[in-house]
Amino acid sequence: MTQDWQIFPNQGLGRVRLEDDMTTTLEHAFAFGEVTSDDMIVQGAGAVFETLVAAFGREEALASMAMLAENGVNMQPRRRLIFATGVHLDFVDDRLDEIMCDRRAEQAHVDGIPVFGQHPLPALRRLRALNTEPPLLKGSDCYFRNLHITAFGFLVRDRDNSWRVALEGTDESAMNTINIRATPRNPNEDFSAHSHWPFEQD
Repeated sequence: MTQDWQIFPNQGLGRVRLEDDMTTTLEHAFAFGEVTSDDMIVQGAGAVFETLVAAFGREEALASMAMLAENGVNMQPRRRLIFATGVHLDFVDDRLDEIMCDRRAEQAHVDGIPVFGQHPLPALRRLRALNTEPPLLKGSDCYFRNLHITAFGFLVRDRDNSWRVALEGTDESAMNTINIRATPRNPNEDFSAHSHWPFEQD
């Protein structure tokens, strides 16, 4: 496991550091290989409102926009670079805002513990220890809020409300991703509907 692929909570991935400008970021992103996609993701308030109006009508769209604003959801346009190795870098105003790794990022690790390619609990447990409190779960979203890291798709909630791991090699694990930020994803997010870490042994 090389340091180029180590997840540093609240900081970045390897030598790539959150909140650096694009020029600096790309100087350190060589470990991630070739850029295969470079797109502007337009999710501004105007575009979101138009989409909501088309889907739900004007009144519901206005209510939804008010809720998004109240929760501090960032709708600024962003530039997204995707590398062949499954690393996604999102820039807002020329600053690296977040990093996402999909399953192709097989070298990504937490203190030498691989995130992808084997049973995911060891890596999640290491993040839980670094987080100093149990992560919060909602749907397939496992959020380590002190680290501003979200592990998506690694845990599955069954109909009886019990949790289990999406095991490596199954269809359930196909969409596993991990998202790294320097700041909260939504500063005013309400966690009252979230569940707590479901595993007895840490």
